Amino acid sequence: MLHLLGLTLPLALLAQAALPSADPTHTEDTLRRRADWRTRIAEPSGDSGAAVRRVDAGSAAERAGLRAGDRIVAVNGKPVTNLDGFSPVFQKLRGGDSVRARVVRTDSARGRADTLEVRFVLDSVAHERIPGTVTTYGAIRSERGYLLRSVVSRPERSIGGKLPGVLFIPWLSCDPVEKPVPGNDGFAHMLRDVASHSGMVVMRVEKPGLGDSEGPDCRFGGLDDERASHRAGLKALRSMPEVDPNRIYLLGGSIGGALAPILAAEQPEGIAGVIAVGGYTLTWYEHMLDIERRRLTLSGVKPAEVNAAMRGFAQFYTDYLIGRKAPGEVLAARPELKPLWYDEPGHQYGRPAAYYQAVQQLDVENAWAKLAELGIPALVVRGDYDWIMGPLEAERPVEIVNATRPGLAKLVLLPKTDHGLMAYESMAAAFNHDKPRNDGGAGRAVSAWLKQQASRPATAATRR
Repeated sequence: MLHLLGLTLPLALLAQAALPSADPTHTEDTLRRRADWRTRIAEPSGDSGAAVRRVDAGSAAERAGLRAGDRIVAVNGKPVTNLDGFSPVFQKLRGGDSVRARVVRTDSARGRADTLEVRFVLDSVAHERIPGTVTTYGAIRSERGYLLRSVVSRPERSIGGKLPGVLFIPWLSCDPVEKPVPGNDGFAHMLRDVASHSGMVVMRVEKPGLGDSEGPDCRFGGLDDERASHRAGLKALRSMPEVDPNRIYLLGGSIGGALAPILAAEQPEGIAGVIAVGGYTLTWYEHMLDIERRRLTLSGVKPAEVNAAMRGFAQFYTDYLIGRKAPGEVLAARPELKPLWYDEPGHQYGRPAAYYQAVQQLDVENAWAKLAELGIPALVVRGDYDWIMGPLEAERPVEIVNATRPGLAKLVLLPKTDHGLMAYESMAAAFNHDKPRNDGGAGRAVSAWLKQQASRPATAATRR
C-alpha cells in the first residue's frame, strides 16, 4: 500500500456540490456504513475481473458459494472487469445491500471455465475500538457540498476542562483513514497510539467518495475536494465543546505532511503545532524525479541505465506535471519514453493526472516559512528506510523553520522504518515489503511531542 503518493462529474454530483448547507460543520449523520464482503478481493489489473483471494469461513459470501480463485466480472449487473468499472461499483456498496455477483470459476481438472451467479447480503464494516478512548462516528459537510464521515476519539478518562485537539490530514491513496483492523498499516497503528496516549481529542475525516463519505469516486477525485474536507474537519474540531480552540494540532501523513502546513498557514487561528510524518516539501516534479532514481536503484538497475532513464523521466515529468498533459498524451507525443512508464495513461498510483498537476502548484516551503513567522512549532518525522520520500523532504522544513526561529522545529528519524511506518531488517526488505512489523516508534514520537507541547503555555500565534 502506497500512502503517497480533467475531471468530469455526473450532473447529479455537480448539482449536489452546489447545494448550500445551513451548517457546513455539523449535520445529522445519515451516512450508511461501508460494506464488508468478508473476503479478500484483488482489484483488476487488466480486463479479467477482480480475483477472490480469500473468503472468510462462516461469512454470507461463503454460504452463498463464493470461493477463493473465483473472478468477479459483474456486480448487480454492472461490469467490474477493469479498475474503472470496479472502483465506483465497490465504493458505493453499503452494509445491508444485496449483491448479485457474476463470477467465473476455472476448473483446471476439466480444463473449462464456468460462469455462475452468487447472491448474498453484505455485512457492514465494524466500528473501530481503540483502547483508552471513546470513539464516535459522525458526519460533517464540506464547502463542496459532500457529507463526510468523521471519526473522533476522545480519552476515556478526562481530568476535566477543555482538551487539545488533533486533526489528521491523510495520505494520497484511496485507502480509508478509518481502519478497525490495522494489520500491517503503520499509519493506522500510529493514529491508534496517538488517540490512546496523547490525552487529546483526535479527529479523522474520510475523503470524499471513500469509506462512508459522499462524493466522486476517489479514483477520479480532485485535490480541491480533499482540501475542502480538511477545512471542514478543522472547523468541526474547533467548534467541539470539549476542545480548546486555541490548542489545535494538525497531523499530516505522507502527502498530508505537506497539506497540513499549508492548511495551518491558511488558517493559523488556534493552531498550536504542525506534525509532518513522511511528508514532502520540494515541488512534486522534484519529488518524482527523486523517487524514480531511488526506485530504479533499489530495483537493481545498472548505474548507466539509471542515468539514461532519468534523462527520459526529466522530459516525461516536465510534459506531464508542468506541461499538464496526461501520461498517455506525453507518450503519444514522445513514443521513445514508453518503456519508462509503468502506470496507466490517465492515472498514477490510482489518482488522476490532474490531481498531481494540482499538487505541483502547491508551495510547501512557503507554508513552512509562514509558520515560522507565526511561531508555530513543528515536528517532522521520517523513517530512515523511507525510499518514497528522500531525506531532504524531511530536512528542508526543519531548516526553513529553524532559520527564523531556532529550535522551533524538530526532526525525528525512526530507525529501520519505511514510508508506511513499518519496521524492516534492511532497506532492501523495506523496498520489497518483506516481513514488516510494527514497533510503535511513530506513535511514541508523535505522542511524546504532543504531550510536551501541551504542557507549555499558549503562544500569541495560537491566540490570534
